[in-house]
Amino acid sequence: MKVFVPNNSQEGLVTVYDACIGHFITYNRERKNIIFVDNAYEADLIVIFEEFSYKMPDYGDQIMSSPLFRAFSEKIYTVNYDDIGRGFL
Repeated sequence: MKVFVPNNSQEGLVTVYDACIGHFITYNRERKNIIFVDNAYEADLIVIFEEFSYKMPDYGDQIMSSPLFRAFSEKIYTVNYDDIGRGFL
C-alpha cells in the first residue's frame, strides 16, 4: 500500500507539529506492505494529522475548500489528537 502523509506546507489543515507525523512514518517505515510516497496522486491512502484546534461550525467549509480534500476525499483518513478525544471527521 502506498501512503502519503502531507505536512502543513502541503495541506493547511495538517498540524504544524511535525513530531507526530515523523513518529508515524518512523514506526511504519519498516513494514513490508507500506511504501511512503511524496504525493497524493501515487497514494492509495492519505493520512492527515489534523491541526490541534477548536473546530467551529465552518470547519466543514474549510475542509471542502481544500484542494487535497476535494480531489482525494475517498483516500483520506484523518488523525485527530485533540485532548477531548472528539475528531471532526
